[in-house]
Amino acid sequence: MLSACSESGTPVPGGAPETTTTDATPPTTTSSAQDDRFGAPDVESPLDAAKQLDDPCTSLTSSQVSGLGLREPAIPGDKSSFDDLGPYCSWRDTANEVDFTVAYIVPNQNGLADLYRGQETGQWAYWEPTTVNGYPGVFQAAADQRQRGQCTVSVGVNDELHFSVTSRRGDPDKACDQVKDIASAVVDTLKGGG
Repeated sequence: MLSACSESGTPVPGGAPETTTTDATPPTTTSSAQDDRFGAPDVESPLDAAKQLDDPCTSLTSSQVSGLGLREPAIPGDKSSFDDLGPYCSWRDTANEVDFTVAYIVPNQNGLADLYRGQETGQWAYWEPTTVNGYPGVFQAAADQRQRGQCTVSVGVNDELHFSVTSRRGDPDKACDQVKDIASAVVDTLKGGG
């Protein structure tokens, strides 16, 4: 289960060192970690995910779980892994035995900008920017397993946090659409304060 999340949630080392100045150049006091988002779009309407960080299984409501064809109960992640990954929860597709994991990638403290930095360094085997329910996102993973039914989409909650939805053993023709549908439902939950 951890590997489903760790691909998209591998923390990326910090940004470039601060810019140095000479006497002829006006000094700057901002760091590249704050200003350089590596092309990542800003999250225009930040969402509060505090509840989900405490209990990631609240990412989907019971009606959403049912509507998405998932089964209850959700399977919470092992809390001992949260320091390395972040809180996560998994659901199984009732018809096809497909696992879906929603993970909040707290080690990446610059939200989607950390993923965009990874793209610049060649970390991702596939990279497709998208939007999910009006929020910036990207399909990406360190290994391209989409033909085996594994797909990951990451969505910016705010400029410091993103969550990822990953499928395991899905239908290769549907896995990416399914993770995007689940991610959209998570955004709806967060918008509703749930």
